[in-house]
Amino acid sequence: LLLLILVSHFSNAQFFNYLKANALNQGDLTYTDLGTTGTKITTNFGGFPMSYDNDNSAAQPIGFSFLFGGINYTQFVLNSDGFIKLGNDTVALNQSTDVLSSTSPTASNVIYAFNLNLEDAGFAEYRRITTGTAGSRICTIQFKGIKDYDNGGGTAQFASVEFQIKLYEGTNHIVFVFGTWTGNLNPSAFISSNCGVKGNSPANSLNATKASATVFPSATFIEGAYTGNRFNTRNNNLPVPGFTLRLVPVVTFANNITVQSLYTYGKQPRNLDDNVSSYVRNIGTNDKYNFPVTLSVTGPTGFTYTNIQYIDTFKSGATKLIFFRPFTPTSNGTYNLNVSVQADDDNTNNTKTLAQAVLSTTYSTAYDTSGLLGVGSGSNTIDLAAKFICPTANNINIVTAYFSAAGRDFLIKVMSSDADTPKTLLYTSPVQTSILGANVFNLPASIPVTKDFFIVITQVSQVQNFSCRYEVEDPMRPKSFYFRSPEGTGAFNDFAPANFFRIMVDVRMSSTFLPIKLSSFTGQKVGKINKLNWVTESENNNLGFEIQRSIDGKEFSKIGFVESKSNSGTSSTSLTYTYNDEQPLKANNYYRLRQLDKDGKEYFSNIITIKNTEIDRTEFVKLYPNPTLENINAIINSFSTETYTIVTTDLVGKIINQQTLHAFEGANKITLNSSTFAPGTYFVKILSSTNEEVATTKFIKL
Repeated sequence: LLLLILVSHFSNAQFFNYLKANALNQGDLTYTDLGTTGTKITTNFGGFPMSYDNDNSAAQPIGFSFLFGGINYTQFVLNSDGFIKLGNDTVALNQSTDVLSSTSPTASNVIYAFNLNLEDAGFAEYRRITTGTAGSRICTIQFKGIKDYDNGGGTAQFASVEFQIKLYEGTNHIVFVFGTWTGNLNPSAFISSNCGVKGNSPANSLNATKASATVFPSATFIEGAYTGNRFNTRNNNLPVPGFTLRLVPVVTFANNITVQSLYTYGKQPRNLDDNVSSYVRNIGTNDKYNFPVTLSVTGPTGFTYTNIQYIDTFKSGATKLIFFRPFTPTSNGTYNLNVSVQADDDNTNNTKTLAQAVLSTTYSTAYDTSGLLGVGSGSNTIDLAAKFICPTANNINIVTAYFSAAGRDFLIKVMSSDADTPKTLLYTSPVQTSILGANVFNLPASIPVTKDFFIVITQVSQVQNFSCRYEVEDPMRPKSFYFRSPEGTGAFNDFAPANFFRIMVDVRMSSTFLPIKLSSFTGQKVGKINKLNWVTESENNNLGFEIQRSIDGKEFSKIGFVESKSNSGTSSTSLTYTYNDEQPLKANNYYRLRQLDKDGKEYFSNIITIKNTEIDRTEFVKLYPNPTLENINAIINSFSTETYTIVTTDLVGKIINQQTLHAFEGANKITLNSSTFAPGTYFVKILSSTNEEVATTKFIKL
């Protein structure tokens, strides 16, 4: 089955507390037909008899208060196309056969177990019943004796289906239970339905998904609108009566930031920048400002690295993709990466960790080469592409592709990168036949690449799925994995909206990346001087080192240059270098080395920090741009974790604005809301947590 990938955007406009982390596929339990119990729903919203085709019932009582999207509901409206709408809205729903995709305001706060165009199977019936004792009651809504719509083309798949939607008092759980389904005699073909819940938009939804050929207990969940398989079914693959899905709302906290993911390469070449990214999500009800997200790395021989990125505005319900400043692993071995956020009301979701293998010349997109999942097409040839970030020239010697099936024909291609997408074809292999697991292909000659590149795995057959192995990536990084079909034609499409898979590929380069091997880079404060020391184990074609300094660890500038101690720039012995910064900043100083090759290439070291305990009041806070037409930014150089109050006043001392900064040790950035200020001169006072004035400065609003 060719997986259809549709383009959408990964975003949540507001907080929605039904998340896939809390959704449960409970498998096959028990289905209890309501029979003649409860109340039969017979009247539609206009007061007429309820029909069984695209109709809405009159408002029905739930029997208790059910909390959904921050609102308590006591009624629902049943739609004959397999869903209910919470509330007593009696306006006919537009596009009821696809209520998830509908952007109509009426198609909101809906719960759908099997939503598509449904009709009477000859004995259609809708019932509701509320059971249990106060505080733990259950409202059951049953759809029975219905089938998928037959447009006369013989594509309908079911003679009859039945299912229930259950609402739970107190816990606000939503449960779908499927009863007896009967297939018809039409040729088997997949049909797509919606199964899940939706708030005020398709982005604010939680949906169950499965391929039509897979069993119902294999269903998984995605947040947001479908981008690949919907809830696909067919007449020769029916649910066992009692198949159950349970949607559990997360506990709502005021302050709750979750680290959803941590991404880099599973294997990373030594001495090459390691690019790390992470999705973080605000699932609390409070908005956040100047919010810090921290990457911490430890590795062999005492390697450590820390980088903090700030989210200026982090709204409730928003998801942010964070790109950290790259670090350079200098030794082979295992590096442990950790992305974390500060403590909040729920500390169970504040961190993600990953162990990465650093080798001399090998990349890998995969974190676990034993994965068994495979993807391909049963109806067309396809290209699957994986991006490799390589900022310097090198050569590709070996490509390893992984497959979940043997005896399938495939090609390996190398393509250049342009604007992060595959561009120029650099190499195509002869047709290969897969074996189960790792397929190692030695290129007949090294393929030169001058920068980022793509490895493309191509399915040659139009009808035999080649089962290229993948690992699930959700949420998925943008501009990293692509596909196109038919192969070799048209533009590549980014897989990222699908939140689905990363292709498992290894690449071995022909040589190590740096013309030097840097074994250490350290610094210390000696009196009023900052002394830098570094040692190279070997050098090749090295011109020298530009010393760069920064006040915040982000923006660097040159402060000096040290030539290679080897006259030729090449050495196989250890060389030691020093540099004295005789006029360091009156703040924490961040340093890095920009190593320059005689061929014009450049490479950056890791960043080190030397603390300055002599910051005066004028260096504690910096404002920019000053003067300003809009908002103004402040850099606060704090010696410790501290909460500061930032007070902006006019010339006569009237308080115009007041903001709070939860600062970490070092440079902290915050944007002061001054865009609406009248032109003039303003003072900014920094107050400590004990209300002591730490510093005062001023700016001009134009």
